[in-house]
Amino acid sequence: MALNDKIQAYLAQANIAHGPGDYMTGQPEGEPDQVLRWDAKLGPQPTQEQLDTSYAAHQQTLQAAENKAKAIQLLNETDWTQHSDVNNTAVKPYLANQAEFNVYRAALRMIAVAPTASVAWPTIPAEQWSV
Repeated sequence: MALNDKIQAYLAQANIAHGPGDYMTGQPEGEPDQVLRWDAKLGPQPTQEQLDTSYAAHQQTLQAAENKAKAIQLLNETDWTQHSDVNNTAVKPYLANQAEFNVYRAALRMIAVAPTASVAWPTIPAEQWSV
């Protein structure tokens, strides 16, 4: 049975009138499906192309937000590299490649400040300690 036939059978069973502007939504297991109908008071019904474009833009926004959160998390994980006792050359051991961590963290800050959906993630430098 085709999906559209299943939808029509469900609607008939539930005694729900189905029109050309209706959409069926999937619900969590155990919850009944719902049929949504476009409310003309909101304006003209969007075309499928408009819905697809809006969905794609929303996905881009969500991905950018996820990238921002990841960048902030990675910054937090390397906060220790910025403490004065870690890079104090008068006290050994000290982080010898502090400058590499500064470059790495600057790249992460750029992602956190201006997140995009597509990101080239910087590679975290390996710790190099003076002894």
